[in-house]
Amino acid sequence: MIVSDTHRFIFVHIPKNGGTSVRASLEQIRGAGATFLGRSEHPDLGSVDLSHLPMDTIASHFPGVFRRFATYRSFAIVRDPVARFASALGQWLRTERRTRILELPPDVLCQHAEAMLHRIAATPHTVEPALIHFRRQTDFIRAGDQQWVQTLLPFDDLTGARRQISACLCLDVPEIGHANAARVFRSPHLRRMVSAIEGPMRPLWSALPLGVKAGVVKTLLRAPPPGSDALMRANGEKPAAVLTQGGLAPLILRHYREDADLYRTLRSAPTQAAA
Repeated sequence: MIVSDTHRFIFVHIPKNGGTSVRASLEQIRGAGATFLGRSEHPDLGSVDLSHLPMDTIASHFPGVFRRFATYRSFAIVRDPVARFASALGQWLRTERRTRILELPPDVLCQHAEAMLHRIAATPHTVEPALIHFRRQTDFIRAGDQQWVQTLLPFDDLTGARRQISACLCLDVPEIGHANAARVFRSPHLRRMVSAIEGPMRPLWSALPLGVKAGVVKTLLRAPPPGSDALMRANGEKPAAVLTQGGLAPLILRHYREDADLYRTLRSAPTQAAA
């Protein structure tokens, strides 16, 4: 989440909705207020991911920030619930199980998905960092019966999101990419090499500015010249298709019913603002 007192602007980072890419584009306004980023130990909440704070948590534990929502312009990105769940599952498998979702057989992927749906149904209000990516999107924009985020923008139109945020800030916000899209290496040998070094290199990678990270990923995914090949290929929506074909989409939509309703409403109107 980014809170800019200079621009009277808040970007609420709903996990798995392109927020990392948006933060990279908004680096020029970071530091002009407060940036909530990374895991931290909170005296009441315990281990918490400050990047992804549900609205009721902001209201109860960060009241100074919560009060700003009444007078600042605020934005968030909303995504199709099935695609978002697949993306969240991919991150959980990668970080908690050291497994790459794009390399799993469809039946194994569906087993993991069904088990996770049961798990999050039992803990719907968790702020545990490992599971925060599975919280409902509405949890990040509403507290009680009120929507606190003014403007909701669709994940599938990041170009339009860039235009609206630029207009709000009176700045030319850079292009918003998909920095965290799921990817698979074209060569298994390259994958093994990167896996061997990614642990020691993680502190260095974490220290890089978000804009630099986005540039590295963009370079790796750039269309290769004739006779060569890119190191990785984007394949972000494949897991969602596997889950749909495996019959899990109705279960996902049942859990994220309010998110699905919100996404449908948003798709029928380009923007949605709180009354």
